[in-house]
Amino acid sequence: MSTKPLFLLRKAKKSSGEPDVVLWASDDFESTCATLDYLIVKSGKKLSNYFKAVATNFPVVNDLPPEGEIDFTWSERYQLSKDSMTWELKPGAAPDDVHHQEDAPETEEPTGGQEENAQADAHEDCQDCEVSVATLRFTQRLLHIFTYAAGDRKYLHHATREQRKHITALEMDQENSYVQNLLLAIRSMAEPTTLDNAALLRLTDAIKAVFSITKKHQPYEFKNFISAWLDTEHIDRGLLTKEWRKGNRVSRITRTASGANAGGGNLTDRGEGFVHDLTSLARDVATGVLARSMDVDIYNLHPAHAKRIEEIIAENKPPFSVFRDKFITMPGGLDYSRAIVVASVKEAPIGIEVIPAHVTEYLNKVLTETDHANPDPEIVDIACGRSSAPMPQRVTEEGKQDDEEKPQPSGTTADEQGEAETMEPDATEHHQDTQPLDAQSQVNS
Repeated sequence: MSTKPLFLLRKAKKSSGEPDVVLWASDDFESTCATLDYLIVKSGKKLSNYFKAVATNFPVVNDLPPEGEIDFTWSERYQLSKDSMTWELKPGAAPDDVHHQEDAPETEEPTGGQEENAQADAHEDCQDCEVSVATLRFTQRLLHIFTYAAGDRKYLHHATREQRKHITALEMDQENSYVQNLLLAIRSMAEPTTLDNAALLRLTDAIKAVFSITKKHQPYEFKNFISAWLDTEHIDRGLLTKEWRKGNRVSRITRTASGANAGGGNLTDRGEGFVHDLTSLARDVATGVLARSMDVDIYNLHPAHAKRIEEIIAENKPPFSVFRDKFITMPGGLDYSRAIVVASVKEAPIGIEVIPAHVTEYLNKVLTETDHANPDPEIVDIACGRSSAPMPQRVTEEGKQDDEEKPQPSGTTADEQGEAETMEPDATEHHQDTQPLDAQSQVNS
């Protein structure tokens, strides 16, 4: 079955001063979006000046731009009607003969950017469907997709009368704290309303994977996750969802230069709410360098120590630069506690940085930490200079890294481990909460 033509719009942000841009193509939504983004950049404009692409009804006019070519003048002649889906000629405007096409597709079916030929094909499999989901109010559309589309894709675009009654009742059920808090969060956000049905399905699947409907969740929790999910690249959304399911409330996925997950976002000894990034990691490494020559309270730095740490960072010389680069490039390097970062740098053999490969081998042995929020007290004492004990190491009888008896933490430095992390399947496809939303009303609100 051939792919129906898809008409995309990227609205320009008012502050940018750029014109809106459109593109149409006989391709799926993701591919057409990618083509549109590429052509915008190729034209010399910035993607940051535009909102995300949305699909509209295909316009039946004679001045369509050529298929696969972007048009920055379209919105000078046409505007969306009140339904935000159908194009109409602006008052006083006239069609542009430059783009006149005799063979323009004669269709006005809403494509919506959905896979597998969208609503028309779905309707053939749903004889009791009466209403297009696209015509529902946004909150009802969200709840319908959340409740029905995941179980049967034919309900992604159409709703039965009974389903509409159920969704209306669900929306009004004040005893259902899960639904009410989810709606409270999403009503305060503008971007979700621009998502097509397919994107909403992916979002609701992710929400269900993170937030069990049998438990109570606050509106800010929903909002934080939805914001992070929308701001994350499509390829990293599964990894983001996985981190949230593990309890790591990350706002983004940071990757190393090789593309592996750099970690971060998990709770460490730095405290709840602390944003640990490459800058704070550099400070921890520099603290380890300073701790080689003096005792340092790593959790309450003396002003003189803090000043010297900034100087070490500014000088950017070995051993600081070598250890910092090793932590930055290792998968999960941002997961570790401050204590073990400082201690591992402090206790490293003098001169080991001359051969960077030896630094990698050393870190593989000493980064034994698994509880990043509560590092071993012995490690803390070593970092602060209260103990002269050597760093505990993970070794076998042959002196090699012991991967079998002591599994590596999420921040393993092994390349294979990092590659496995990046290839992990989308977490939203597994362990879904199969209970209906109605069941949540039994939870104390």
